[in-house]
Amino acid sequence: MTDVLRKPLTDIVDLVASREISAVELMKETLRRIEETQDTLRAFCQVGDPDVLLAEAAHADDRLARQQGRPLEGIPLGVKELEDALGFRSTNASIPFRDDFAEQDSAQVDRLKNAGAIVVGKTNAPEFGHTAITKNLLYGVSHN
Repeated sequence: MTDVLRKPLTDIVDLVASREISAVELMKETLRRIEETQDTLRAFCQVGDPDVLLAEAAHADDRLARQQGRPLEGIPLGVKELEDALGFRSTNASIPFRDDFAEQDSAQVDRLKNAGAIVVGKTNAPEFGHTAITKNLLYGVSHN
């Protein structure tokens, strides 16, 4: 299963859509990989509740079983900290905004979720997207 995360997204979409792997299995592997690499890479600054994410993945599997899958059904998605995602802090990687929460999804996140993607968490970003290097005082440096 570990190798599945090294495949191109189009291949992963096909594997889930054809039910060769379940969305739940994919979510478990995604969460395992985040946990395994987080201390070294520090790519994610927020990760959703695993129980909620697994329930969303199970719902995606149900939709696929009923042949109601959407183009990205059950695909885990990391959203850049600069994008609003409902249920997550929306800080722009800046200390003064550390307690702000998104009131709604950005247009991009909304479209991806409507296509069936599941927001796993927020990935680190430069403060306000100001530089090309992911380094900020709120979440530190990413090494990915």
